Amino acid sequence: MVTNKEATESRQILLFVVLPLFVLFLSALILAIRRKRPLHAQFPDFSVTLKRLAQQDSYIVYEAPGKRLEFCSGAATGDTIHLRSPSNFPSNEIQPLVANLAQGLAALGFPHYSVEAENQVIART
Repeated sequence: MVTNKEATESRQILLFVVLPLFVLFLSALILAIRRKRPLHAQFPDFSVTLKRLAQQDSYIVYEAPGKRLEFCSGAATGDTIHLRSPSNFPSNEIQPLVANLAQGLAALGFPHYSVEAENQVIART
């Protein structure tokens, strides 16, 4: 038989130990869900999508009417990403797209970037 003293101790354990741990767990879960980066940014004239191949490797897909470019990327560090342009696409044609690409990367959570084409950095912030 449970005495009144034991019931009070059980309530205290629930109130002062289990409940704070449960609240802490829920807070951590909510923060983890809210911190995930978006994977797609849609604009009226173009879109930029982050596609992950593995934990370290990913690529950025830039799509505009009549154009689809896939930029290879290594591991992104914080808010910085380094992109390599497709080898079959000349760097002088990528230069006009950099402003749109920068806007899309910022929407994906990468305000700092560098774009490399033909072993030369053509854009960087």
